Amino acid sequence: MTHDLEVLEATDYVVFDSWLLDIIQCEDLELGSAKKMMDQGAEDVEVLGNDLQFEIDVVNPLIGDALTVHLNRTY
Repeated sequence: MTHDLEVLEATDYVVFDSWLLDIIQCEDLELGSAKKMMDQGAEDVEVLGNDLQFEIDVVNPLIGDALTVHLNRTY
């Protein structure tokens, strides 16, 4: 799963809502990578990123978990 994000205020982390996902890796990719993979097909585009630290907190077993991704810098 890939997301392009727009920064609205300075931060060094992002929190996503997750539900029954097995997260094995998070990466910081170059700007526009999600659109490029969507337009050309993820299998046809080689995108290399930087590994990011992440943690999953169980918020509520009925509504889902919080996936916190720690960015390598402040955006």
